[in-house]
Amino acid sequence: MVWLARSAGVPESDLPSTVLHWDYIQHVMAAGSENRFESHAIKTYAPKPGDIICAPRGDAFIQSIHTYKDLKRGAYHCDLVVAQRPGELDVIGGNVQDAVSLAHIKLDGSGKVLPTKARPWMLAIEQRN
Repeated sequence: MVWLARSAGVPESDLPSTVLHWDYIQHVMAAGSENRFESHAIKTYAPKPGDIICAPRGDAFIQSIHTYKDLKRGAYHCDLVVAQRPGELDVIGGNVQDAVSLAHIKLDGSGKVLPTKARPWMLAIEQRN
């Protein structure tokens, strides 16, 4: 994800380079209102192209997180939203079975992501600039 951000000209100060998704998730969650990115609970925000959506990974870790406020250091999977249609987002992400892949994410009637057991989406990172 961070490689894509650097390639798009996003500076380190807005989205820090790291091997753990948690590090940039935490950075965005703690950032002030002037930051290029803003975090949202997935239930309260309808992602759009250019945004990032994130889910915890691993059964034991997933079980320990019930709401957006419970997010903590651990394993996450994040995807970049590349397209939006009524009822569905197209997202790309890497490091799933050693590949970069396109996935289709279902939305509710108001455009919000519907978490699944496989991907319990919890967080949207809005790109504001």
